[in-house]
Amino acid sequence: MSNTKITFKPSAKSIAFGVVGTLFFGVFAFKMLSLTWTVSEGTNEIVGYVILWIMTFIFLFFAISTLIWLLNTQIIQISKNELRISKPLIFLHKSIYIKDIKRVYQKDYKIKSAHDHKIINIYDGFKTIIVLKNNKEISINSFDTTDYNAFNKKIKQRISYYKEKNTETKEVSTLDKWNGISWLIFTIVTTIIVIWAFLIK
Repeated sequence: MSNTKITFKPSAKSIAFGVVGTLFFGVFAFKMLSLTWTVSEGTNEIVGYVILWIMTFIFLFFAISTLIWLLNTQIIQISKNELRISKPLIFLHKSIYIKDIKRVYQKDYKIKSAHDHKIINIYDGFKTIIVLKNNKEISINSFDTTDYNAFNKKIKQRISYYKEKNTETKEVSTLDKWNGISWLIFTIVTTIIVIWAFLIK
């Protein structure tokens, strides 16, 4: 079996969501922090400032969360004996020997949002769970990974070389690259409008 490394890059869609989310919530947080706050007459001053700080921290929380998601962007490499996961934006990498993997299985992977007390499906796909001998788990999903189907097949081929045979493989649709695109376009347009309104106008 060849020891050539096969590389699976992060999806542009995932990176775009991370960038847009960071900008969107970051702009709101920046605007809140840069404003001179005043509390309306008739409103308890302490309560007013508490509400303003809570709103600011909510925007900061989501800005930092999406930034962390972006910074954890992964590049995956599979060779005959090794699985290597790199996070180039934070200069981290992890190498796992294939023989140290106990099993591999799949689960559904969904990204959801709530609006008007309704749950909205933004993305439907799968994630591959890699279980190590020490029972730690590593999750690779079809939203973050380009060529997820190829990755899933390849890691199972490597595992079957050592132990598992005929493991079931579920594939994301060939239309998966468009899954969630409408939401991405909506968030990009909204973010541009917010940046223009807050920072440029």
